Amino acid sequence: MKRLLHLLWTHLFPLPVVSGLEGALARVFTACIVYYFLPIFSPPTVQPVPVGMAHFVDLTWLGQASSFEIYRQVLIALLVVYASGIALPVVLPVLATAYIALYTLINSQGFTNHSHHILAVVLFSQALAALFYLRPKTGNWLKPSAGLRAWMLVAAQAGIASAYLISVFSKLWNSGFTWLFRSHYIALDMVKTMRQNYYSALDPRYATEPPNVVWMLEHPFWTALLFDLGFFVEALIVLSVGTRKLAMIFGVGTICMHRSINYFMGLEFYQNESMLAVFFVNVPFVVAFLLGQRPMDRLKQTS
Repeated sequence: MKRLLHLLWTHLFPLPVVSGLEGALARVFTACIVYYFLPIFSPPTVQPVPVGMAHFVDLTWLGQASSFEIYRQVLIALLVVYASGIALPVVLPVLATAYIALYTLINSQGFTNHSHHILAVVLFSQALAALFYLRPKTGNWLKPSAGLRAWMLVAAQAGIASAYLISVFSKLWNSGFTWLFRSHYIALDMVKTMRQNYYSALDPRYATEPPNVVWMLEHPFWTALLFDLGFFVEALIVLSVGTRKLAMIFGVGTICMHRSINYFMGLEFYQNESMLAVFFVNVPFVVAFLLGQRPMDRLKQTS
């Protein structure tokens, strides 16, 4: 019975086949992206409004210049080992915890920066995959097995999709489930924020509304349609977890959503776009395929 259930599960939800080259490229790309966005300067030495683990652990020592520089070098070393694929069941949990701790201190200052959350989610999700797929005889200690490579891809996709799903539920809950019908009012919130910024610092950049905000104010229907399309992309991307073609479609669509938000609202989501490119658009897979690592007959098994 157990074998039958296993066969049924694998038939209904087949794991994507991830080649050694694709898995290595995905780790290298992820490590480079995390390194690129690492802070250069030390965070504050206080945590006045603790969040997450800061409720239980004093992280202020990370704000000391000498400690932060050593900590940053350790993070970089962990990223190098992660990219190599060595001892991932140990390296990934340590790397994810260290990364989360740093940004927990940064977010314990009374305001929240969401831009780096997606990187933490990917590292944490892959750490869980490495721990739960730990097998003494699969060779995961020296290099990730084919099974672990597949689960790391699926775990990263699931983590990213879950982050967008949480965003969907937050919009619905905070709006009393009327977000889809009132999304065009975001333009008014943007005007309000610009007015506050102007009167706070008298910055001339915020004295008048830019053309894109004026367009949204003058076209509430199209504005609502634009934001609602993004809402459905966020809500449905979870359906593409574990796939190739569908993941690429949703990956491109979500990146386009972020590009449009950047154009209309000036908000940047470079970390999200980077992770979408790696794990949904499947850039490592495409590069590995172009280098001849991925024959077409195996591609059909993973679609």
